[in-house]
Amino acid sequence: MFNVVIVDNDLPGLNGLELVLRTKSLAHRRHTPIIMLSGDDCEKEAWRAGVDAFLRKPEAVDQISSTITRLLEEQKGRRN
Repeated sequence: MFNVVIVDNDLPGLNGLELVLRTKSLAHRRHTPIIMLSGDDCEKEAWRAGVDAFLRKPEAVDQISSTITRLLEEQKGRRN
């Protein structure tokens, strides 16, 4: 089991946007936070696909840990 999905948009054989859409379509993963990392100009599309955070590479890579913490805290708050 995992609590957060971190995906790059540039994946072999499948782009990250498609992976986000597929993940969010699964009932048991619908509320799993997804962080997308990308150097591509796809931020608007990523938000539309359902990401919970978008970090631009390479500038924001150092924000991964704090973003994970924030998303897990937000998720915990929604459950309580």
